[in-house]
Amino acid sequence: MPIAHPFGRRDAARIGAAATVLALLLQASPAGAQDIEARTRAELLARIREQKAKTLGPPKPTGVERALLYIEKNRILERFTVGDG
Repeated sequence: MPIAHPFGRRDAARIGAAATVLALLLQASPAGAQDIEARTRAELLARIREQKAKTLGPPKPTGVERALLYIEKNRILERFTVGDG
């Protein structure tokens, strides 16, 4: 049994068409506004890169990485796997 819609099919089609037109109108913007937005976005990204470059340093290992590096550096596994051979 189909679900009853509060609008008829024609009303739904009109609402859909109006929504599409509204979406297209909202997307349209003057070319000058796009240039300003692009320039300011480029400036923002440049500032973010500059700030990141100031605080950039060598990566710090996590707890698991530190543990594995310790095991490797101190040859812990080799102590258990060396045979009498």
